[in-house]
Amino acid sequence: MLAILFTGREGKACHDPDSAALPVTGAWVITAANRKFGWWAIPLAAALAFSRLYLFVHFPSDILSGALIGAALGLAAVGLSRKLPDKIRRAYTKKKS
Repeated sequence: MLAILFTGREGKACHDPDSAALPVTGAWVITAANRKFGWWAIPLAAALAFSRLYLFVHFPSDILSGALIGAALGLAAVGLSRKLPDKIRRAYTKKKS
């Protein structure tokens, strides 16, 4: 998915952060929603990232940058999910009254 963004064509990726970005984003959002499930999501995301290293599919820099991208996306998703409903509710109530 992100490989097309980095290279412009599918299948010739020089850097593919998806394998770490998606699990880290998911773990971030799950942990923000319910900390009990976060205790399972965080180790699972770490295990998925480590498996990519163990199988020599990606370089460590690929995994690290993917994890940073995933953390940024997760932080943005959690922030928007907390602020956006309030703004929508305020805008709707102003228009209605």
